[in-house]
Amino acid sequence: ESERDAMARFLKESEMTPPVAAWLRGQRLAVKREFTLPWGVCDLVAAGLSESRVEKRLELRQRRVIGPLSRVGLLLVLPDVESGRGVTLRKLCEMFEGFFSADEIGSELAVLEANRFVYRRGRGSFQKVNGWMPLHERMIAVELKRERVDEALCQARRNKELTWESYVGLPTSVAEHVCNTRKRCNFESAGVGLLGVDSGAVKVLLEARRSGGVPDLAIEAYCVERFWRSRLEAVQH
Repeated sequence: ESERDAMARFLKESEMTPPVAAWLRGQRLAVKREFTLPWGVCDLVAAGLSESRVEKRLELRQRRVIGPLSRVGLLLVLPDVESGRGVTLRKLCEMFEGFFSADEIGSELAVLEANRFVYRRGRGSFQKVNGWMPLHERMIAVELKRERVDEALCQARRNKELTWESYVGLPTSVAEHVCNTRKRCNFESAGVGLLGVDSGAVKVLLEARRSGGVPDLAIEAYCVERFWRSRLEAVQH
């Protein structure tokens, strides 16, 4: 057995987490493990918030987290205050027909207004108080597997709905083998990156690319809110 194989022989996928987390932090990103997404749990998600947009949001006194995915989706369809346009409750009911009742939309708007995310104009139309979206500059998702390559690629492809920088992390010897087989084409066509993971280092064997799907803006914004909450907690302590 080679020294490389010995290093790469992780007994559990969780043993791969520390070197990958360190690699992400080395890029000045905040890291969260076991990150719950609408389609499952991602091993690692990392984000870098924009300092200028963080300041803008604090200036607007929007310290609270926006809330559940449904509320984030509602907020995103509202025009920004600067546009001079608004959306009425009736129009919103038409847009979300079959998903939310008028009462549900009204109560969500009331929460958003109370938390300063929404401005209600005189005639009852609504606008988004913004100037900072998206709050992040970068987000990276990493799925870790010891060997089940196809399963990892399938999950990483789903994670493209969160961020285009979606990676699979495999033990280095496994990852290098993948790069020399037809499976490499599957990664490249999906735009999914590939990391080789050893106990003390991470090597980027394939860079993630902006292909294979576009991030869902509501899911992206909803997930960034978890990093916003952590950021506020860090400031307060």
